[in-house]
Amino acid sequence: MALLVGLAMPLVVLQITLASPIYSAHEYPSVILESFQQMLSTWISVAEEMIRWILTNILNLLARIGRLIYVTLGVSGFTLWSTGLSRYTGRRLLIGALMLALFLEVFVRNLPELA
Repeated sequence: MALLVGLAMPLVVLQITLASPIYSAHEYPSVILESFQQMLSTWISVAEEMIRWILTNILNLLARIGRLIYVTLGVSGFTLWSTGLSRYTGRRLLIGALMLALFLEVFVRNLPELA
């Protein structure tokens, strides 16, 4: 749904800019230039907002995937370590899961907002 809204935004802006009044040739060139600059700044701000939205969603997706990975590593490492099947591998998996969890939850969560 959010993807549909994100894709529909440029179409709405296109409709607004095409439906805006077109200045005739007898008007001042500065008015035409200001109108063009305003339209261009609107397009740039919409593109900037869409890129920010896409990057935020990609970062959230990667954080979810990372959580799934570190939980899986932790459970499998604890199982290997506690059963004694492979204590060394289990310990390494647990340490890797803790490092990944620390990185994701501390550093990625506290990234400054894309401003």
